[in-house]
Amino acid sequence: MLEHDDLFPPQYALTGIETRQALQHLERHRLPVSVVAGEDRPEFPSTVVGRGDSGWNAIVLSHPAGASPEQPAFGTGEALRLLWTEDRVRYSAQARVVRVGSGDPLTYELQVGPEVLRLGRRRTLRVPIEPNDGVRAELLIDGRAEPLIPVVRDLSVDGCRLSLAAELAHGTGLGPGLQAALSLLLADGAEREHGRIQILHIGPANEGLLDFGASWLAPVPKFKDRIARFVAIKQYMLSQRVAPSPASGRPDASPEA
Repeated sequence: MLEHDDLFPPQYALTGIETRQALQHLERHRLPVSVVAGEDRPEFPSTVVGRGDSGWNAIVLSHPAGASPEQPAFGTGEALRLLWTEDRVRYSAQARVVRVGSGDPLTYELQVGPEVLRLGRRRTLRVPIEPNDGVRAELLIDGRAEPLIPVVRDLSVDGCRLSLAAELAHGTGLGPGLQAALSLLLADGAEREHGRIQILHIGPANEGLLDFGASWLAPVPKFKDRIARFVAIKQYMLSQRVAPSPASGRPDASPEA
């Protein structure tokens, strides 16, 4: 079935106690989050690195992977949307930037809420793919001579999320139900992993990019084992990320310059 990785129960808003617990877990376990700043901007991967000082609903984010290190990715007062997964449960929340740290690297204190949504439960754990992971993919659509080069956004033993230029994606007929061959390079010097995918859904375009989720089609055990090892190692690396020192990473009391 096309909805194989997205069979979520209806979303619902957490109660006050559930919201506190979700935010406490988010801070305590230093979870990775996806940050969406607007329809015309890309989705940034980041990590929660601590608890903020501006209220019980305040958290501190690291500077997003892939953003320019020379300037803030978000400004004071900016509205953001956060997406994260814990124990395979997917959450979404609105947040506002209250302070931008001046340390190296930059950090961002956010106030989350007032509503946190539980979107549903995934069958398997997905990990975000960051630029320095070095994961590369080639997508070959049946009947097309040259492969497409998508960006890998996240990965699991059940599927992946990819991104392509919207104009290119539309021109090649990408859409739910389409099947294609996908090869993955998970580390420099490693052997490429080859499989087939079926596109499940197409997401909205940001900065001219179109996201699409896909599931693996009849993957062989070797392929699934290799993906599972990568996901486990990546999850461990994410769990080992620590909060910055108060002197260098804590958001200042004053807004950004």
